[in-house]
Formats: sequence, C-alpha cells, structure tokens
Amino acid sequence: MPEPRPPSAWIARFAPLAPAGSPVLDLACGSGRHTRLFLARDHPVTAIDRDLSGLEDVAGQRGLELVQADLEDGSPWPLADRRFGAVVVVNYLWRPLLARIVDAVDDNGVLLYETFALGNETFGRPTNPDFLLLPGELLEMVRGRLQIVAYEHGYLKQLPAIKQRICAVRTDRPVALYHHAPAAAICAVVSRSKVCSASKQPSLKSSSGMRSSSSSFTSPLASCSMKDACRSYGRTSGFSCL
Repeated sequence: MPEPRPPSAWIARFAPLAPAGSPVLDLACGSGRHTRLFLARDHPVTAIDRDLSGLEDVAGQRGLELVQADLEDGSPWPLADRRFGAVVVVNYLWRPLLARIVDAVDDNGVLLYETFALGNETFGRPTNPDFLLLPGELLEMVRGRLQIVAYEHGYLKQLPAIKQRICAVRTDRPVALYHHAPAAAICAVVSRSKVCSASKQPSLKSSSGMRSSSSSFTSPLASCSMKDACRSYGRTSGFSCL
C-alpha cells in the first residue's frame, strides 16, 4: 500500500484544539490521513465514508471505529445524536449535512473544515458549483453557533486551487492559537519518515484569523478586524493567496 498523504496543514495546525482524549469524527475520511493524524494524538476516531478501503492497514486498531455509509443517498444520519471533541471535514461538501456537522461538535469541541470554493473550476476539479463553497459560506454555517478562531478563503498556490477553510469552537472562552510548527511534528509521527512538506509553508500574502467578537486580535496567520475580514471574504473574485 502506498504511503498515505500527509494531513492538511490547516487540520494539523489546529488539531491541538481538540480536548485531550476526546472522540474525533473524520467525515468523508477518504484514505484516512486525518484519521491517522488524530489516532497518533491518542484520540479515538470514528471514520466514515462509503469506501473504507484506504484504511485497511489500520482497521482493528485500538480506538478506531469504521462506519461505512453513503452520506448522500437519503439514509438517516448514521451517528444519531453523538457529539465529538473534533469534527474534521476535508475536500467534501454535501450541503444537506452542514447543520448536522455543526450539531456534532461537542461542548469545548472544534470544527475543522476545509474544501474547494467557487472559482476552483478555473484550476480543475471539482467544477460543479454544488460542490464548491460560496464566499463566506462556512462563516454563515457557524454564525451564532460556534466561535470562529480562524478563517481563510483564497488561492492555494501549491495545488493550485481555490480553498475555503475554518476553525471554530463551541465555547465562549478564548482559545490558544498555534503556529505552523506542530503540523511538521505531527506529520513526522504520522508518516514515520522525514518531516513532510507541511513544515515548509509558503509565505502568506494575505490571510486572516477571526474571533466572533468585533474586536481585532493577532493570530499566527495575520491580524484583521471583523469588518475588514467580512469585506475581504465577501468578494466573489480577486482571491488572495493562502
């Protein structure tokens, strides 16, 4: 079996916000790169997808629950009312599930969501607008329900692609912010090889982190006021580089 891809640098960066030892949901887990990330951090993980063949090498591992389900065929949500310390969604969008995804975040838990956005059709798949986020859509998804820690929408040069991503928590308390360094360390653990390319982050020309208050704050990405961020992410063109 080929070496699994390293985890998303966005997910690895904010993984420490999941309460220690709390259960993690890896939704539409694919090959399981983020399942492996959180198992390596000693979290029990529920990995769900309609095809779980990419996780055959870790099937049966302690703390791993595999759920094979088609999330788009109209069947009942397979996890009932279960809630998780972290809900992870990467490169997947099925809008009927968005409310369920937020519901699944437990108290003091974190939502980590990253996928393609409108404009990506210029660079490659997906091109169907049903699978591309609108500007600010993840902000609207969590508005009034979760506290926003960080949000980005723009051009990801190394793919290339247009991506939108958010980190949001179910708490009113301030949370600790993490630099990119943990991503490199985690990749090293997950891949059991040399530190992956997540340790070599591209320079950030324009990016933002936000809290749900109207005041500005400093994040490892950049700093901006809520007003400036909303103005930036409300545009439908002129994407910034991430």
